[in-house]
Parts: sequence; C-alpha cells; structure tokens
Amino acid sequence: MDAVVVSHRNILNNEYEIKLSAPPIANNAQPGQFVHLLVGDGYSPFIRRPFSIYKASADEGTFSIVYLARGSFTSGLARYSPGGKVSVLGPLGNGFNWHSNPHHRSVLVAGGIGAPPIHFLAERVHSIASEPKAVVINGARTRDLLVGVDDFARLPVMLHVLTEDGTHGMQGRVTDALDKLLKESLHIPSTIYACGPMGMLHAIGDIAQSYGVECQVSIETSMACGTGACYGCAVRVKDETGSRISLACCEGPVFRSDEYLWDEAV
Repeated sequence: MDAVVVSHRNILNNEYEIKLSAPPIANNAQPGQFVHLLVGDGYSPFIRRPFSIYKASADEGTFSIVYLARGSFTSGLARYSPGGKVSVLGPLGNGFNWHSNPHHRSVLVAGGIGAPPIHFLAERVHSIASEPKAVVINGARTRDLLVGVDDFARLPVMLHVLTEDGTHGMQGRVTDALDKLLKESLHIPSTIYACGPMGMLHAIGDIAQSYGVECQVSIETSMACGTGACYGCAVRVKDETGSRISLACCEGPVFRSDEYLWDEAV
C-alpha cells in the first residue's frame, strides 16, 4: 500500500524516525516483524529494503521506523516530507514470542541499529510486567550509533546504556552487561530478546546457553523480496535430521538462539 508520511524527524546526526499512516499495518504489527519499503518511482534503487517496526499505534493507525541515512536508499528516504507517500509491504515475518506471565523477567538487548524491534517489544512487555520489571540493555560502539536512547528512557523499564568507547552511559559491551545481570540474578526466571550485529547475537546466544536461559534473536540478513520467493535470506536451523534451510523473511527474522546454526553456510 502507499502509506502517507505523517511526520519525519531528524533525531541525531544521520538518525531519523519516519511515521507512516497505514492502519492495516498498525493494527496487525507485532514486535520483531518488519516492513518492506520502496522509495522513488524509478529503477534506482531497484528493490525494496526491510526495516523493523519501531512503534505502532492502532488508535492512530500509524507505525514508524528508525533508520540511519548513510546509503543511496536511506538517503533518498530522508528526503520524504509529511504528506508524501511511501510504498510499503507488511507487516512481514514472525516476531518475538514473549511471556505473558507478569513475574517472568524480559531481558531486552539492543545493539546499534538493532534497537527498533527491541523498543517495540519493550513497549508491549512493560504493560504486562509487575515485578521484576523488564530490563533493557542498549549499546553501540559510540554515542552517535546509539538508537532510541530517549524513547527507551521514557518507558518504565530498568535501562542500561553502554558504549564501547565510553562516550555515553557506561563503558563496555552489551554482552558484558548481560553476563553480569544473569550472574547476579539467576534465581529470576528470564527470557532474553536481542537484535543487533550477528557477532553480538552469536555471543548473546552463547551466554544464554551457559546460564540455561531461553533466548530469541532477530537476525540481520539480506532480504530481496521479503515474501519467500527469492531465497535470498536462506539460513540454516536445527531440526530432527540435523539441519534444514529456513527463510528469515518468513520463518524469521526471529529465531531461538539455540536452534539457529551460526557457523553453517547455506
């Protein structure tokens, strides 16, 4: 559908949030799902790009994405103004499967531009949590690469912000903060939900396994069609025969970390 741009703001440097009016998407979107956008009406760029949903309001009939304008596609998207129209396909994929038990702790880990689906999930899980509160660990290499800092701070969650160079929040990596948190509170039943660079997700999966904690990861991979037709997002997951091919756009992008085969090529 052609979604109308409701608002478009520059958050920091080349970081933007664009809000689009698309009631069918806003009404049905779940944390971890994504949309496929197309900018312009020519052949460059030729294919759509996937973007995780950052916020969604069924009451307003709107949803938003956050992106960094650094390539031809996202730089073109940055030129859209309120009232313009963007071609959108979605919501696509399978999202996070979070616990409805208010006494089960959700540990949400975001790395850089992997923050959008984690923020969407944080908005949903905090509304059902009592004690312990949901925990959000948001990190990046440096301050300019952190995403959603102010929006996470507005939610009633336990927030930890880290940068590897110490330019904002605590100095360190999200994996360090996660390991420390689990080590100090093993008695609390928890599930980890994470999105970010693949190396970070692999490390988080290893940490979760070492503590015996369930972990769901939203992976980043190329998606040309977003609907399972092109097989460009094929990955390997475990099954009863050893492994099988899975399409991240359809069965994912969220997978259990203990079922995803990190080191096996398709």
